[in-house]
Amino acid sequence: MALTGPSGPGGAGSLPRMPPAARRETSAVEVPSSVEAPSPVEAPNPIEAPSRTAERVVLGIYLLVLVWVVLLKIHTGDFGDLAGRRSLNLVPFGGTGAGGLGTSELAVNVLAFVPLGVLIHLAAGDTATTGRRGLARLFLVVVGVSLVFEVVQYAFGIGASDITDVVTNGAGGLIGIGLAAAGLRVLGARARRRMLVALVVVLVALAAAFVTWLQVTGIRFRL
Repeated sequence: MALTGPSGPGGAGSLPRMPPAARRETSAVEVPSSVEAPSPVEAPNPIEAPSRTAERVVLGIYLLVLVWVVLLKIHTGDFGDLAGRRSLNLVPFGGTGAGGLGTSELAVNVLAFVPLGVLIHLAAGDTATTGRRGLARLFLVVVGVSLVFEVVQYAFGIGASDITDVVTNGAGGLIGIGLAAAGLRVLGARARRRMLVALVVVLVALAAAFVTWLQVTGIRFRL
């Protein structure tokens, strides 16, 4: 007669076997489907937020050029004859002194501040150039630069302070701001650096032509 021990089939020591259906249900509850892996953090795109360092450096250089032209009268030495030239005119287009302002001087005042308007727009952030208020603030910066020049000329007696200069300088700056705004709107934000390079090339070419003209003609400015 055969006897089955405790470890035999069906004995008291054997573990109960789980039905196949229960095993499938148990294995199905391993990872909740609602838990999602965290999305990776995207790095900022340098094209979307470009640095304004190059634009601000060129703006600073051009401001130094304007100081040399407007305040120092293109002098490279012997600044003694700059003193004693204080005069004031508060009538727009009324002229300074007996001679008044000529058409060529008015044109130069406008053209000299067109690059300043472009550079101020390029150097400012995108939020500072948004809407009419942003453009108006840039225009006020241009007018402020021109006013500082006129006040310094009067305070130190190194030139004629004329409200006409402020008007024409402001007009040139406004043209430059409008050109920069229109260019960025048509060509997109990526054209900002191209506009800067093109402006630098034009300014360098004009400066080289101007210096060559001075050397050929022998003219020295004592405005």
